[in-house]
Amino acid sequence: SFDTLLGVYRAPTATPTMAQLEPVAANNNADDTRTTSRVTITAQTGYTYFIAVDGVGAATGTVRIKMGTPPPNDDFANRIPLSGAFPLTASGVNTDATREPGEPNHAGVSFGRSLWWSFTAPQTRRYEVKTHGSYATTTLGVFTGSAVNALTLVAQDHRAGGPSASLATFDAVAGTTYQIAIDDDGFKEGNV
Repeated sequence: SFDTLLGVYRAPTATPTMAQLEPVAANNNADDTRTTSRVTITAQTGYTYFIAVDGVGAATGTVRIKMGTPPPNDDFANRIPLSGAFPLTASGVNTDATREPGEPNHAGVSFGRSLWWSFTAPQTRRYEVKTHGSYATTTLGVFTGSAVNALTLVAQDHRAGGPSASLATFDAVAGTTYQIAIDDDGFKEGNV
């Protein structure tokens, strides 16, 4: 209920001294609400992790901590291949999804909770990707490339498919693999 600061620390013991605490991650203002803080860490065995919440400018209030694990296709490296008979459908949940360092903005939106799929075109022709039926307003990006920080934009959209759906049309070349990112436009969680 107040503007938070968040820090995560670790130590090799469950009862460390302050000097034994090693900083892992910190954040202030993870999203556009200006009150929520968010960090993503990769926990390692052999350590106990400690979470500190503070208030900006000595602000106080009610604290709510939420912990979770990202979906399997949260990272570009773990994108899920789309295959089978047309029309292809896929679903996922973006709860606890993140953005990666070097990840491009999707349809001009610089924050969110992206999920990744890949599609290898079986024929040279025009294809359409849409997010109709998703939980909230989505953004959509279609790219070529094999690294999240070295992608070439093919198509993108934010709301052309309706009030909360994105719709991107692109001309594909047979045998080419396209990377598809579905994101949201405001840190909303739910079904995609």
